[in-house]
Amino acid sequence: NDFNPERLDQGVMAAARAAFFETTPMEPGPQGQLWRSFRWGDTAEVILLDCRTERLPSTLATPPAQYMSTAQMAFLKQTLQESPCHFKVILNSVPMTNFPDTFWANSNDRWEGYTAAREEILTFLEQNNLDNVWFLSGDFHLGFVARLETSGFRRQLFDVAVGPGGNQGNPLPGLAMGSAELAEEIFPADQFLYWRGNIAMTLLTFDPLRDEVRIRF
Repeated sequence: NDFNPERLDQGVMAAARAAFFETTPMEPGPQGQLWRSFRWGDTAEVILLDCRTERLPSTLATPPAQYMSTAQMAFLKQTLQESPCHFKVILNSVPMTNFPDTFWANSNDRWEGYTAAREEILTFLEQNNLDNVWFLSGDFHLGFVARLETSGFRRQLFDVAVGPGGNQGNPLPGLAMGSAELAEEIFPADQFLYWRGNIAMTLLTFDPLRDEVRIRF
């Protein structure tokens, strides 16, 4: 859980990787990598990232910190730019959202801690006028729909946290439900369109004809 690939025993890592491909309907990439892309016609391209096994926490103090390899970053950019699909959906280990400071700890375990990589992707989207890019994220044990940031181009980009699917582990929704003041501090309405801690499945429906995404928890 939240492992550091630089410290994890490589035998354990190899066994975990083998078990993953043995138990999921997915084949490794040409170099054995986890990151892949899947297309549903011209409607949606789903881009699966690996933001766990390639990151280097030891580089956090020396920019640019590595959150994923150069090869994976190049793959992401090329896929986004060349995709013929109406929607591009990026599957994240952890959210891309820029969270309010007070209650959201452990930023070094998510995109916010690896500022250069986060900036590289979001700047690339803006400079290439790529729209209908959605971020679908896990790890946080709650469900939310949030703008990545509260102003500029990134206000038009949304992060959907799926969950919690198996447990109610994140205490923040419960804390926010008890106080309107805390709710605004934790989940400011200008950024969060929805948030809940109830156990749920997250269903997304992509409609290219209406240019519409429906999210149901």
